[in-house]
Amino acid sequence: MASRKYLISIILLASLTLIGSCVHHDTAPSPWLKLKTDQNVKSFYRPAFLSEKTGFILGGYQDNQTPVLLKTIDGGDAWTVIKLPTSGNFAGFYPVTDMIIYASGIPRYDVINNRLTIYKSTDTGETWTPLEGNYYKTPSQIHFFDEDNAFMFFNGPMKSSDGGKNWERLPNPDSINFSGLSAVSFPSKNVGYALGGAYFDGIDFSIVFKTEDGGNTWRDISGNLSRNLSYATNWFFPDDNTGFVFTVDYQLYRTMDGGVHWDMMNNRLPILAAGSVFFIEMEGYLSGGVRAGDGNHSGIYHTTDGGKSWLEEFSANDNASFVGLLSFPSKKVGYVTSHDFVYKKILMK
Repeated sequence: MASRKYLISIILLASLTLIGSCVHHDTAPSPWLKLKTDQNVKSFYRPAFLSEKTGFILGGYQDNQTPVLLKTIDGGDAWTVIKLPTSGNFAGFYPVTDMIIYASGIPRYDVINNRLTIYKSTDTGETWTPLEGNYYKTPSQIHFFDEDNAFMFFNGPMKSSDGGKNWERLPNPDSINFSGLSAVSFPSKNVGYALGGAYFDGIDFSIVFKTEDGGNTWRDISGNLSRNLSYATNWFFPDDNTGFVFTVDYQLYRTMDGGVHWDMMNNRLPILAAGSVFFIEMEGYLSGGVRAGDGNHSGIYHTTDGGKSWLEEFSANDNASFVGLLSFPSKKVGYVTSHDFVYKKILMK
């Protein structure tokens, strides 16, 4: 099965498209331009750009939702369709360079056993090699520091030094329960954050763990978040000490001291965050839409004051244009996916 964060993200995006009344937003002309892509590929999910020109986007064929990657080397003017070695239960993809890509998912021949397998390609997806290592039902939320070194949570923290072939289980303190985690983020090779929690049937909590030695040891830094932060829908850590967490209750929290303190920056966000990018502690972008029953709107917003206020740059009021995840390879160029389209922004300055 796909990872918990992937499923939660899909559920969030789907729930936001269960719309009610229409909301109109009068804004200036959008700086986001629609790119031409293969008309047979729809259901775009995650963009991952390695540079301003080179990047990948995860999508699925419209007829049977077979997962594919789209690759561009010219900033979205032209795209190459890359077939993936997994079934429809696709889990994740991790481009390390423009040639080396890792992917994880259920093999087409093993859908009964439901075993998730890690694959590696060194030729931009032309061929894939399964990594039959000492793992089973590997989660998709893997972080690759480089071609050889990787980290993941699977009943506790695990590390690999041979590109995902073999995994070493790291010490798991009895005081920390990793079962509720849904994502891991490393702003640097040593410092990383793990996030999770729950939001259902009256249960509402979040957990945040931190490592400062590359994932070998972890400590709970939830602090005041465990009391007043509802389940996180998105998060972004631009550096070791600065982090932003968006919640299902239209809230934004920020830390500037590595999680020692968390401050609420905004408790009335215009949308729920499906994606976010921050360059520094003050400037960032937010993408997503409103919760089911709250209207019919999604868009992209820009902040220059740490999230206290947001200016809308793109507005969408239909399922085909519904805005999903962001990827900014630099401060100058950004990409965002919707259900059927890919948009790009180029800053003039």
